[in-house]
Amino acid sequence: MPNRALLIAAFCATATPALLAQRAPDRADVAYGPDERNRIDFWRAEGDGPRPLVVYIHGGGWIRGDKAGAGRSAAPYLENGVHFAAINYRRTDKNALPAPVHDAARAIQYLRTQAAEWQIDTDRIGLCGGSAGACTSMWLLLHDDLADPNAADPVLRESTRVRAAAVWSGQTAIDPPLVERWVGPKILDHAMIWRAVGEPDMATALANYERHRALYAEFSPITHVSADDPPLFMRYGSDTSLPSKDAGHGIHHPQLGIELQQKSIAVGHECHLLIPGTSKSERYHNEREFLLDKLLPDAERTLAANARRLHAEILTLDTHKDIKPQLAPESLPDDPTTRERFRNEYDPSVRGSQQVDFPKMREGGYDCAFFIVYVGQGALTPAGYASALRAANDKFDAIDRMARLFPDTIGLATSPAKVRELHAAGKLIACIGIENGYPMGEDLGLIERFQQRGARYMSIAHNRHSQLGDSHTPLEPLHGGLSELGKKAIAELNRVGIMVDVSHASKATMLEAVALSKAPVIASHSGCRALRDHSRNLDDEQLRALRKNGGVIQVVGLAGFLKDDTARRAAQDALRAALGFDRKADEAEPELPLEARMAALERGMKAIDAELPRGNVRDYVDHIDHAVQVAGIDHVGLASDFDGGGGVDGWNDATETPNVTIELVRRGYSRAQIEKIWSGNLLRVWEQVEKYAAEHR
Repeated sequence: MPNRALLIAAFCATATPALLAQRAPDRADVAYGPDERNRIDFWRAEGDGPRPLVVYIHGGGWIRGDKAGAGRSAAPYLENGVHFAAINYRRTDKNALPAPVHDAARAIQYLRTQAAEWQIDTDRIGLCGGSAGACTSMWLLLHDDLADPNAADPVLRESTRVRAAAVWSGQTAIDPPLVERWVGPKILDHAMIWRAVGEPDMATALANYERHRALYAEFSPITHVSADDPPLFMRYGSDTSLPSKDAGHGIHHPQLGIELQQKSIAVGHECHLLIPGTSKSERYHNEREFLLDKLLPDAERTLAANARRLHAEILTLDTHKDIKPQLAPESLPDDPTTRERFRNEYDPSVRGSQQVDFPKMREGGYDCAFFIVYVGQGALTPAGYASALRAANDKFDAIDRMARLFPDTIGLATSPAKVRELHAAGKLIACIGIENGYPMGEDLGLIERFQQRGARYMSIAHNRHSQLGDSHTPLEPLHGGLSELGKKAIAELNRVGIMVDVSHASKATMLEAVALSKAPVIASHSGCRALRDHSRNLDDEQLRALRKNGGVIQVVGLAGFLKDDTARRAAQDALRAALGFDRKADEAEPELPLEARMAALERGMKAIDAELPRGNVRDYVDHIDHAVQVAGIDHVGLASDFDGGGGVDGWNDATETPNVTIELVRRGYSRAQIEKIWSGNLLRVWEQVEKYAAEHR
């Protein structure tokens, strides 16, 4: 699940301390009822006037569990102007149903009585919770209002209705015969089923089933589904195998969600179900995204505005922006037409044809990029190495020239400290990465020379095997991983303080490099193979290896590495061929005039785009989500591959960079996490590489 071990689960309930620091509640252990378990913690969001509220109801089978730790889930809601509360309730180890569920209902009623003082918008209250907390949340969402206008207790006169609920691994029914029919007998081994009705074991509960039948039905959320109920988002684990393997699998089985969604569809109720590999919502990726959309007035506009403000305040860093050796020319051709073309293509100070230039960087808050010294793979010969070194030096010269010609606009950073210094000074930032170790030939001494020229990462290979190690392509290996020279190069990169880059390397090469490197490594521009089966991407074993090494995957924004575009490219090729654009020299000229063929090509491409859309920002962030899930939030960063084939719909040049941040916010990432992803993780790795080099040079 993109998250979701981290995101989805983490953000409404079970985020670990490493992910989100827990802010103390503004109001702690406020009594909402007479029992000692009737307590609420409340976190206040900033904002004018009454604010929406999300209430977290803990799980634990109604037998155990506590609100402690819920504050780790509060931050992303608070950052979007939504209050957050967490409740305790009586548990069925001492008080059978309806105690835990009616306590939760009373908590909602009590919060409404505090609306004026606590600035709660009572029309915008949402619920979230897992397991039994999910069951309670769904019951409150779907059940008729429990308000009693004639009650002596003013709390009980308040409404229990809410605007939306987002839950995970919840029980949509607790009636023993019903759930056994759905998922098999193992579910009946879970104490939640018999404790709910106050019985000591399942055998006794079944023996007394007729006595409890009405109670089981009443507190099964599926009993109460109707078309006019508020919207629901459910998320379950991916194991849909039946019958359930054990009690824990059964009580949280995805089939429970499937059954409720089927009833919702039948009656016309809005219900979103996420089961990785089985079911997904076309609109929402996780609980947080759903609740913010349902609770915030003008939710998308508010979210986008908050995200853009955040984007403007953080340091963004892209580890892969390709360049041409003509970058930043010191002079331009005399011919006016050629002169204009050169300025458009090579002058970074003008808004030109490249995906990245200074005006676009400023507009999009694209603060820092590794400008790439790329040389394609050639012959593994002295002549080939010499040619590659000349080409590499041309690009080093171009980056130096850019920094020299535009010192008031951009600075060259050779350390994380310099990156931060330039950012604080309001300048754009260029760093240098080498894509393909081919230019060093067989001379290990050139690695230190590259470091002196400003290079701070170097990859082992590009497409086709290098003298240092095997590439991801062709599949037939040359070295079986790293060559002996490649192993020595890893040690030398560590020694001089250049990050080892494993993008484009074969899996064997990558894993060997990670194991050999004494400092963390990076994958400067790679995707996740679990989502797009491409040899350029990293599988989960490789992601875990990066995590263990302390390194980082810089997720690449190149559409073809994010989703399978085979059918799209085939359709485009067929269209061009049909219109005579790819004809051979000896083939007849097409009958249609060029203008008509160009118009037909444009119409055809639009039709292909509609039927087989290109990868977009949501696809891109899917890969980020997966990398976070597998490698962890501290081991993921971003790369565009701009001006080298990169770009997706929504992030197709530097001006559109805020759209990535907006999507991260939409998915529920906190400010601290977004800062890590945009630059913090890469800078941390860079600092560790520097530290190792300083200690071993």
